Amino acid sequence: MRYGSILAAASKVFARKGQDDFSLAAVAREMKLHPVSLTYYFNKKEDLLTAVLLDAVERYEELLSIAQGAPTPPERLRKFIEAFFIARRRIAERGLPPLLDLTEFPERAEGQADVAQSSRQRAADHLAALLGDAEWPWMSAPRRALLSELTIGLLAWSDAWLWQYDPEDYPRAAAGLADLMLNGLSTEPFSFPEGQFADHPPGDTRDQLLAAATGLINQVGLRGASVDKIPARVGLTKGSLYHHLDSKDEIMAACAERTLDQVKDANLKASNLIDGIERVAMAMTTLASRQAKTGGEALLAPGTIWGEEGASAHRSRRVHLLRAVRSMSDVLLEGMRDGSIRQVDPNLAGHYLLSVAALARHASRSIKTSELGDDYLRPALQGFFID
Repeated sequence: MRYGSILAAASKVFARKGQDDFSLAAVAREMKLHPVSLTYYFNKKEDLLTAVLLDAVERYEELLSIAQGAPTPPERLRKFIEAFFIARRRIAERGLPPLLDLTEFPERAEGQADVAQSSRQRAADHLAALLGDAEWPWMSAPRRALLSELTIGLLAWSDAWLWQYDPEDYPRAAAGLADLMLNGLSTEPFSFPEGQFADHPPGDTRDQLLAAATGLINQVGLRGASVDKIPARVGLTKGSLYHHLDSKDEIMAACAERTLDQVKDANLKASNLIDGIERVAMAMTTLASRQAKTGGEALLAPGTIWGEEGASAHRSRRVHLLRAVRSMSDVLLEGMRDGSIRQVDPNLAGHYLLSVAALARHASRSIKTSELGDDYLRPALQGFFID
């Protein structure tokens, strides 16, 4: 038995179960060993969890190092995306431990939050540095930091659509995502709507509970979102939660359906605009502003909908996700027909847009909601490196 084998097994357990169910005993079961056999390397689970978190970030750092040698920021980003999906292919084909989701890394490793935050920030800063160059002065430090966070989220949540590809086709998936990030969607520059954010009015008690659940699940995952914490976010009791929703499975499915409703509502509000790209921009402005203003309570993260396991309602929530993506894809197809949107894979682009909107929660930490259009959505829809 080697140190690396324990780390590999522990990474699989953490990815599958989260921190609450992470233990030396769970890792030992994964390895078909007695827990005592692990104590030679790790005296307690906190030591092993720290090693897992540091190893997870180190694996990302290795991928970033591969991209370091490319001559320009766009080529570095493309190289990093390619390296990520090459790693994903090896994981799929060889049964290697997964690359952990870094989007909510500190929150999902609550007991080791300081270690998780510092190591994760190091990787995010490394990626942001790769996006800059003296010959690209408009790529300011704040903009690069914003796009670094967006990139980390887009890659982490690729599980929501990567299942449609065989591992040998992952390079094609990488090329498609890189094309969207580097070249955007529009055939010509356009202006983002300003001051037209279509707020979603507060709902009834059930909707308030679903909003609270959405925000908490996005932050700590389904396993970490306890039935005590969800109603506490809006000053209600566990009894009020169970009056409207019977189980965590039902909560998750209802949150996914609410996300679909948000997407359909945003698309409807943009339907009177002429060009497809204008409708996409308006809908994305609506969704991203709602997500930012509510601290992540508007849209359930695609990676969370797809990635959590062990729930009997998983099929229902995944269907809601795919319908939300289809709603975005339909608008994209209209834009391709009228010539305002490039010819892209509408399914992949739909997933891309939904993830961009959901990740606006992170953007709101560094910019005002009123700046989302120019500083966040414009690069996402017109190309990361647009001047």
